Amino acid sequence: MLELAKRISKTEKKNVHLYALEHRYYGLSYPKFEDQYGNETSPLTIQNLRFLSSRQALEDLAHFQQLSDRGGSNPMNTWVSFGGSYPGLMAMYSRYKYPHLIAAAVSSSAPLQLKVDFEGYKSKQGLDLRYDKVGGSMECHRIVKEGHVQAVALLKQTNTSVPNSTIDGPVVLANKFNICQPDTALRKKRNQDLALGDGLIYIPSQSNDPSCTENEICNIAGLCKNNQLNEMQMPSRDKFKPLKVNQGDEDCTDVDYEAYLEFYGSEEIKLGGSRSWLYQTCTEFGFYQTCLDDCPFASHYHEIDLDLEFCSRIFNITNVYDNVQSSLDYYGGKDFINTDTSNILTINGNVDPWSVLGLEEDDSMNYKLPVKMVAGASHHAWTHAVKDTDALEIIQIREFIYSCVMDWLGIGSMQDVWANIGVKIENLRSHSVPSRG
Repeated sequence: MLELAKRISKTEKKNVHLYALEHRYYGLSYPKFEDQYGNETSPLTIQNLRFLSSRQALEDLAHFQQLSDRGGSNPMNTWVSFGGSYPGLMAMYSRYKYPHLIAAAVSSSAPLQLKVDFEGYKSKQGLDLRYDKVGGSMECHRIVKEGHVQAVALLKQTNTSVPNSTIDGPVVLANKFNICQPDTALRKKRNQDLALGDGLIYIPSQSNDPSCTENEICNIAGLCKNNQLNEMQMPSRDKFKPLKVNQGDEDCTDVDYEAYLEFYGSEEIKLGGSRSWLYQTCTEFGFYQTCLDDCPFASHYHEIDLDLEFCSRIFNITNVYDNVQSSLDYYGGKDFINTDTSNILTINGNVDPWSVLGLEEDDSMNYKLPVKMVAGASHHAWTHAVKDTDALEIIQIREFIYSCVMDWLGIGSMQDVWANIGVKIENLRSHSVPSRG
């Protein structure tokens, strides 16, 4: 977005103001609370979290916009909101709910269709393992899926379940994947759900970067080419990032559901706002990534009861389905596209698991609500810093974003945007393209 603002300012000779807003209860934007004795209390207590919601955050944004215009800026300023992921959802909502304040929005990788049981996330990961454009293959998917089937079979093989057996499956499996406390960790059902339902290996669908160099398996292509995987030997988990378990200072991977509850149950402010976000999933959004039939991991080892238990035990929230339905009633989900809303550009990457909850590519030339799907792209990859290795599709969508914003600002024509989609990609390389969506 910064590069986009620079380009408008430099190329079009327009005066551009760029504001970055921080959502309440994240980063440094925590409200202050005191008890009856005047002692400061944590903003993350269940009682104090009642002021955290997307609706209140949108009110904050509207308040900021009005104060900024009254504070010396031109009250006729044209405001365009940008965001990726949850901020992309907020950017979209800001235009949808405050059209008199926000003239347009660029929404990247926004999970628009709120859903409690989000089984589509892991199903999409399975499709990514087969997607040849990013280095996947049918064989890669087969190895990962069969490896988890074998892991489940080993988990069930114990001294008591198999006559005359000397193999203690849970211990063998824990040792194979370098899990802490191997003698006990995988004997507990919830720990099994975390380890097998969330994957014994990490599939980098959401963060997939075809040009990454941090290690040999930092993207899907690297994972599928890994020698251990090709030899049908499930790679040791310590060589992969864990998904929902915490990798501590120890050399082993900690798979402990009770420790997981303790971590997120803490009222201490932590980097990343993890407790804040999970509170919002319980009160507004859902998005729980379950593992059902199409999951590439161990099917039915992470079902929705695990996440509902989390909401209940950590926040005393037992009406998650009602909460998410209330949000859908308020925001509309994908149905918002059938309203009179205009000037919202929605973009998704077809590798990104969150794209399952987004809008499909719009083939109807909808000038009011253009929708684009970026082939081979992960979670709002086009908003990342510009690199020489950026795919042609990333370059193209950045140019499209720029053209849309030009139209909304009255500088260009949206008809020209669509007419120029056929411009050769080689010509796009000669332009300075924006790095932020």
